[in-house]
Amino acid sequence: MVRARGERYLWDFVGDSSKSPAAPLAPVREAEAAGALHLAWIIPPYRRRSGGHTTLLTIARELERLGHTCSVWVHDPWGQLPQSAESIRREIVEEFAPIAGPVHKGFESWAGADVAIATGWQSVYAAKELEECRLRAYLVQDYEPAFQGVSAQAMWAEETYRAGLPCICASRWLADLLRERHGADAEAFELAVDHAVYQDLGRERDGDTVVFYARQYTPRRGTEIGILALAEVVRRRPATRVVMYGDGRPPEAPFPYEHLGVAAPARLAELYSRGAVGMVLSLTNYSLVPQEMMASGLPVVDVRGASAETAFGDDGELIALAEAEPGALADELIALLEDPERRARVSAAARTWVAGRTWGEVARTVEGALRERLRRRARDPAPG
Repeated sequence: MVRARGERYLWDFVGDSSKSPAAPLAPVREAEAAGALHLAWIIPPYRRRSGGHTTLLTIARELERLGHTCSVWVHDPWGQLPQSAESIRREIVEEFAPIAGPVHKGFESWAGADVAIATGWQSVYAAKELEECRLRAYLVQDYEPAFQGVSAQAMWAEETYRAGLPCICASRWLADLLRERHGADAEAFELAVDHAVYQDLGRERDGDTVVFYARQYTPRRGTEIGILALAEVVRRRPATRVVMYGDGRPPEAPFPYEHLGVAAPARLAELYSRGAVGMVLSLTNYSLVPQEMMASGLPVVDVRGASAETAFGDDGELIALAEAEPGALADELIALLEDPERRARVSAAARTWVAGRTWGEVARTVEGALRERLRRRARDPAPG
């Protein structure tokens, strides 16, 4: 059927945004920059246990604890979340973080905010249209143009880094990339851990168990490379037990394994406390998962690269890094499986290091970045 003229096209929000300048920002006084803020979080549709939504909603919860108010605005021009705003709020509280503020679908009830915070490239185009904001900011968790291949969406994602919004980035590597490649105003925070959930539970560990974060519907997690590496591990060490999780559908693999699907945090903490080695592959920005494994006493293998090396160092003291090649990863996994003293040493160092990574500290970093940008606007009220 030919689409009827006059219906909305699912990318019309990008076209609409390109037709006009951003809505003007409201004035800021220094005293307002120093007080309690209302922060409006513009979020894309989510999947169950999405790490990106866990991060941004946990930060929102911690900012509420610092005395700010937060609201959540779901930007979903594709209709991926058909349920009501009340149902979405209940899911957010149960799946991601117990925020106190309201949740809205769309922007019909928009009444302004001190700061509108875009949280994915698509939401930058929506944020541009919102009036009665003193500041627009952009919480960037990964280099999203890399998700799209050569495409219109990749080009639109790149354009958001040049939109003039201050970018608060989930790693030093990412902040450096946006500054150097796109000239963005960018600073960094480092991902944290819910230490009430992820800790070494003192269980007896199975020295032959490898735990693999195999989220195959997220290509940047390199599931195929990991499966090839594990096939080599199982070939060389037939007693190896493999447990995969992270995706609702079990990935195809040429060896037997256990699959936990999309597991709850408490179940993962138990798994991490019983395994010998964890594997998480981060082909762009690093994941939440390695630090959660570290906090649970599980030594981690990841791929070598600027993101992981910037976050964890490259000396092997906190995390084992290997080239993104099945044989190299298999060698590193086997080396750890066959060296319990090294596993214990890495585990102890990583637990000590990750103990200082808290979401409260992340929220204070984000709060400081927002206040500084508001103070700059108070001193120089030019649009931005």
